[in-house]
Amino acid sequence: MNMVGIDHVQIEAKDLEETISFWKSVLGFETIDLGLRLGMRWVILKNPGNHYISIHESRSVDNKPGPRITHFGIVVDDFEGFRDLLKTKGVRVDAINVYDKSRSYYFYDPNNHKVEVSEVWGGGL
Repeated sequence: MNMVGIDHVQIEAKDLEETISFWKSVLGFETIDLGLRLGMRWVILKNPGNHYISIHESRSVDNKPGPRITHFGIVVDDFEGFRDLLKTKGVRVDAINVYDKSRSYYFYDPNNHKVEVSEVWGGGL
């Protein structure tokens, strides 16, 4: 038996509306489902490539480093163009990292989640 892919990533958000707006307007996701479970608001978003992100609102999120996922990576079809788009939307974007076979850079969502953008699949590994 082998893993065939990553189903989704789940993150916490201090402000659910702001976070949903970011993932929709900057990364092209759409709302699939939303609701309330155990007193916590949540949303599931999907992009055109059928990748899912689950976001739940947590008033305890303080945007400080700690025991959490350090980052997750995505691949885009226009490496430089997407970086320019992020910058025009006022998103914090780090410098480009150059590896032996590819390049990558990081950006940060409104909750300070670090997202790596790679030129090719597995490029930042």
